[in-house]
Amino acid sequence: MLHLLIVEDEETMREGLAAMIDWETLGIRLVGAAANGLEALKVIEKETVDLLLTDIRMPLMDGLQLIGEVRKRGRDTACVLLSGYNDFEYAQQALRYGVSDFLVKPCSPREIRSVFADLAAKILEQRRKSDSVKGLHESMPVIKSQLLRHWLHSPALVTENRKEQLKKLKLSISDQHPIVVAIQIDNRSRQRLNYSRTDLELIRLAAANIVQETLEQSVMQPVETVKEEDGIIVILNGLFEWIEEKLVRGLARVQHNLRQYLKITVSFGISDSKPDINDLAEAYSEARQALELRFYRGSESHAFYRDVRALAKRAGGSDGGGGESGFELKLLRIEQSAVDNLQAGLYAEALNDAEQWLAAFQGQYPHSRTEINVRTLSFLARLLQLAPDRRAAAEARMEDSRTGDGAGAERSKANARADGGANARADDGANAPFAETEALGRDGDSSADYGSLERQIAGIDTMEELAGFVYRVIRKLVEKLNPHRTPRRKVQQALDYIAHNYNAPGLSLAGVAKELFVSSTYLSTLFKQELGVNFLDYVHQYRVDKAKGLLQSADYKIQAVAKEVGYFDEAHFTRTFKKWTGILPSQYKKENAHRG
Repeated sequence: MLHLLIVEDEETMREGLAAMIDWETLGIRLVGAAANGLEALKVIEKETVDLLLTDIRMPLMDGLQLIGEVRKRGRDTACVLLSGYNDFEYAQQALRYGVSDFLVKPCSPREIRSVFADLAAKILEQRRKSDSVKGLHESMPVIKSQLLRHWLHSPALVTENRKEQLKKLKLSISDQHPIVVAIQIDNRSRQRLNYSRTDLELIRLAAANIVQETLEQSVMQPVETVKEEDGIIVILNGLFEWIEEKLVRGLARVQHNLRQYLKITVSFGISDSKPDINDLAEAYSEARQALELRFYRGSESHAFYRDVRALAKRAGGSDGGGGESGFELKLLRIEQSAVDNLQAGLYAEALNDAEQWLAAFQGQYPHSRTEINVRTLSFLARLLQLAPDRRAAAEARMEDSRTGDGAGAERSKANARADGGANARADDGANAPFAETEALGRDGDSSADYGSLERQIAGIDTMEELAGFVYRVIRKLVEKLNPHRTPRRKVQQALDYIAHNYNAPGLSLAGVAKELFVSSTYLSTLFKQELGVNFLDYVHQYRVDKAKGLLQSADYKIQAVAKEVGYFDEAHFTRTFKKWTGILPSQYKKENAHRG
């Protein structure tokens, strides 16, 4: 409904205008009737007035003065003047105020109705168009984002004219030399913040704004951003000989700003500069491949697609011509050697096999994360089959299948139920990453915790973290294989020395070996053989275990905990804690406060 105010000093005329017309049928509601301009202004101050029907000649404030005041107040009220035959000299002034129409006294109800019917229709049509334009304007960022997302994932069709679409939607980027930057939030940031899905969406939105503003200032050109579930995509233009230095400097500023304002860290993958906008999907693929190198280079890193090409070329020429099949055979030989050595009780050799296995990926990259995850899952699942309780359960099932023993079948069902319960408990703690000990020591089929192991591996961010995970699994397996074994005297002496001096920053293999009057090489070999772990890794794990106890107390800050367990560099402590637990000290403290 449109709102109408009638202003007329003659009472009879004023009442007649209000009563003679069925305003409601025109979509108009009468909100008041005033005797002069001053009364009318009071109504206008209180009510929304879309239509104004006013006489020209009135006491105190005439109709033209009233319309002038309405315009001064910024109102776009549609005004209709009632005028006498001698009032046309005022008509020119009325036109300047944007009066919509004139009615000459005396006028019939039909004339009045016709004028206001047309005027109401015009106003509603104008509002419809305005709302449509406003709606289009408000949805334009979404339309642009959807179009760019489509271009990133779909090669250009022959029938497409992307250059014309760029102009039509007024996208800020050029159609020449597009570069794509893929940005991913590091897992440790998400774990530390422990945000809900809704909070993470808000974080991505804020991060996209910071990225766009920061990069535009650095590269001195417009950029477009597209939000994705696991990060942000940036599209800009340029040739690397002109833009690379500014871009790298801008990405460093992005890192700084995101760390400062949102407490998150990110990594970048940067495509080649492509000829035109039709190659955007190829550029996106290159940026994602470059981002994969984050696994090898670590968090808060950046890589160009040219780095991927160089590494692929190096890897292709360094395997003696064996290619992927040669690499597969190499891994299989190492994995079999690790299994054989663990079965023979040669734990130092098994640990060396694991080191070689990890080094093989380092020397052969780039491999996709999917390939590495699948290979790691296969390797560790194979090792975990060596756990005594697993082998016993497997042998029992084989015996049951051979004899068809009903009691055996019942035992299998009972084992499955027990295993399912264990998994239910493990799932309750699914938010505690790297709980690889849950994958050891359960009766029954290993496939039950295969999914848990898979999720843990998928949550690993870098090669360094993967190495820590593999070493921990092997150490726990060695403990299972030798539950009652007493370490050799020298190893026990070393363990006692570490227990008394773990918080000394200078604690080292050479220092402990000197105290025990043995060589560093000999002590290192003993550690691997007896404990299935390197000396330094044991020290780090011991310190981390001590740190856990302190972090459960509200009295200790993380910096103080780091110093208390032998780390004077808080950043080094944080990296080490994350490597051996899968979570940051801050997250552990938050989840375990007051448990100590």
